[in-house]
Amino acid sequence: MKKGEHGIDLKDCVLSKEDSASFYARVISKNPKEVKTYKKYIVEQYNKTKELDVFLENLKILAKAESVSELAKKTEMKRNNIYRFLSKDNNPTLKNFLPLINKIGITFKACEAK
Repeated sequence: MKKGEHGIDLKDCVLSKEDSASFYARVISKNPKEVKTYKKYIVEQYNKTKELDVFLENLKILAKAESVSELAKKTEMKRNNIYRFLSKDNNPTLKNFLPLINKIGITFKACEAK
């Protein structure tokens, strides 16, 4: 195979259809400490911004990092339902949302508004 200008084997330069969220999930999934740090980060960001769409997208990354298949087994939900549930176009109910995020490792608690 022909080598590129910088000595990189061009066969290694295959473009992927993988989106950035899936890529990031794959990267952090290799290190449990990274997953824990990301979990803490997304909770802090949600508490600051209250942006549910962003929080759901981050939960999807976290679910992929921790294996959606395993999460499906734990929650007794189908994989595709978990993806749909965490999509930004979905409006999850608390009845479904709380058990799912609990299995991801995030707990919500109610408190009096200030």
